[in-house]
Amino acid sequence: EISLFGQGVGLRNNYYSGTGAVPFSSADFAASLLKMHKDFWTPSNPNARFPRLLPSGSGGNNYVASSQWIRDASYFRLKNVNIAYRFPAAWFKKTGTPLTGAKIYVSGQNLLTVTKAWKGFDPEINNGNAEFYPLMRTMTVGVNINF
Repeated sequence: EISLFGQGVGLRNNYYSGTGAVPFSSADFAASLLKMHKDFWTPSNPNARFPRLLPSGSGGNNYVASSQWIRDASYFRLKNVNIAYRFPAAWFKKTGTPLTGAKIYVSGQNLLTVTKAWKGFDPEINNGNAEFYPLMRTMTVGVNINF
């Protein structure tokens, strides 16, 4: 048995603000400075992803509403995959056990996301404040036994 479930959106934009767009926006500077923020404007890096970095409260271009912060959030996500093998009932009759059936399975959730959204951002969420939590990828292995 194989079961697949995927979902996606073909045309979607998201406006990033808050922690994702504005480094140093929280009281804990280190927590709000992401790796991608290191690509900021300098005279030697004029085509950077981010404007010049300034601490929160200093204003600056990171706080100005701009199309700079609108990003493609279309995506396709493989939400669930289940693979199972059900042992034939005749097999248990031959063995003489009290079992009437068994199935082994492997299941995975959130295995793949294809998107142009910034790394670490869940394109499925409206990131108005660009607060984000990692999407958990889980794997389950199990056995069902019938008596």
